[in-house]
Amino acid sequence: MTTPNDHRSDDDRSNEIAQPDHRLHVILGKGPVGSATAALLTARGDKVRVLSRSGGGGVGDAVEHVAVDAADAAALTAACEGADVIYNCANPVDYHRWAELWPPMAHALLAAAEATGAVLATVGNLYGYGRVDRPITADTPLSAEGAKGRVRVQMWDEALERHREGRVRVVEVRRLLRTRRHRRRAPRGARRATAARRQAGPAARPVRRPPQLHLCARRRSCARACRW
Repeated sequence: MTTPNDHRSDDDRSNEIAQPDHRLHVILGKGPVGSATAALLTARGDKVRVLSRSGGGGVGDAVEHVAVDAADAAALTAACEGADVIYNCANPVDYHRWAELWPPMAHALLAAAEATGAVLATVGNLYGYGRVDRPITADTPLSAEGAKGRVRVQMWDEALERHREGRVRVVEVRRLLRTRRHRRRAPRGARRATAARRQAGPAARPVRRPPQLHLCARRRSCARACRW
């Protein structure tokens, strides 16, 4: 984190955590953000375990791969045994069933974090804000009306409540979900991307003290921001 009098560059701040800490980092999901997070951590020399439905490789030779059902709290907790940090970089396989599929996954992740004592770092999105007409900041209310947005709000509210109770430690990075083919069809998304970039800056910085919120628009920026 930075202070008003901190004039160091992003690279200088990143060097503070450039050395391996020999902790176990468990990443759920091996999509773009999960893979980028694994690459950053392994490049630092950290121990990384990636959990996915298939358990297959593809992230790097230095990574341990484990197959797990993310909605099975007992199985997920077992797969996270020994973890110091758990990164939620996953999404349910069926986008149109998020309202049904996300809650059991979210509950399982909180259960695993509570059982292991690990920090839970979640990569979210901007759906929870609903329609906005100004730049998004950490103070922007979560006012989603759609089902997908409401489920993200419920997930964060439950995580934050458990954090305040001292049961877990949580941090969330909210990333714009957008692809090239959607740019012309989603001008509102483009405005949100601009707002997110203004908030995150050209290179997002690591978030160090939960609970925290960080907004970003780029895949690698999200990986850097959620890296613990």
